[in-house]
Amino acid sequence: MPREGLIGPGDSSRTTGAVSVSSPPSVGMAAGKSSYATTPDLPTDQRNEDGGGLVFETEPFADLVEILGRPVLDLVLDVDRWS
Repeated sequence: MPREGLIGPGDSSRTTGAVSVSSPPSVGMAAGKSSYATTPDLPTDQRNEDGGGLVFETEPFADLVEILGRPVLDLVLDVDRWS
């Protein structure tokens, strides 16, 4: 991801607002398989998947971060066209 895609300390401009992404329909196909009738399969190299999706990254944290409880992520999604 380009440097401008990083979320830095105190950078609230990247934590709200709309972000657009146009992913190819094949994103997610390299995730491996899991079925009751077969043995699980591990995902392949995920670099192609990462390049086709929307990824939020931060610099490494200086201190240990512990998340207690059940984390929740609220997203509002809007689709303007189907692939």
